[in-house]
Amino acid sequence: MIFKRQIPNKIVNILIERYEEEALFLNKNNEYYDYKKLLTSKKKIPINEFKNFIVKTRDDQFTNFDYYRRNKSFNSTFQIDVKFKNFLYIKFASFQDASARFVDYISETSLPFLIIDLRDNIGGNVEECVKIANSLLPNNCNIVNLKYKRKKLSYLSDEHFKKFEKIFIFVNEYTISSAEILALTLKTNLNNIFVLGNSTFGKDIGQTTYINKKYNYVFNISTFKWDVNGHHPSDIINIKMNKQVLQLDDYYRVMLSKVET
Repeated sequence: MIFKRQIPNKIVNILIERYEEEALFLNKNNEYYDYKKLLTSKKKIPINEFKNFIVKTRDDQFTNFDYYRRNKSFNSTFQIDVKFKNFLYIKFASFQDASARFVDYISETSLPFLIIDLRDNIGGNVEECVKIANSLLPNNCNIVNLKYKRKKLSYLSDEHFKKFEKIFIFVNEYTISSAEILALTLKTNLNNIFVLGNSTFGKDIGQTTYINKKYNYVFNISTFKWDVNGHHPSDIINIKMNKQVLQLDDYYRVMLSKVET
């Protein structure tokens, strides 16, 4: 595929306006205004030049601008199994299009225990995360609070949920963003949750993503910070596993010790 490598001035102005209006972390120093003036004086801007502008003026590592490439791998990363006869095991690598399948699987099972494997889960769509959490939480639980520059949003659960005897959540240092939200909101709102691991990524900020397929770019702007009932990623784990490198069997061993035989 041949990318359109230049963005017209009109689009550049819209992107900069959006950047200034929404970004939580933006370094508006003299260099910023000089660079902005240079960009907006041109009729067309190469994508790489606008990308460089964002890198030089952002104050966080997650705001970025780049070529848009469709990721086709999400649907193939959803795994489901039955472990040890009584455990429904679900693992997915992101929250992209995951909620419908997750809800279907848990609604159909009669197994007493649920494993949600969030190791190496890169997060993704907050609304998808909220739907998954909602399927496991009783009525009127605070799922997550999002704080933008000029507004706040809070998501609450409704009465439609599936109850398990125990829920085990596996996390690691690559459990990121919305995956951290899911683990934390279940742990905070339920008393039958065991979050196992030795760390998570610790990302309590989220991005709004703008995609333009005509000019082949994607713009991720860090627009909100999140918390769950005042808790942050450092509060996620309640079963600390001190072993530096964890294998799946390590999680199973600790998990089984928490289930009465």
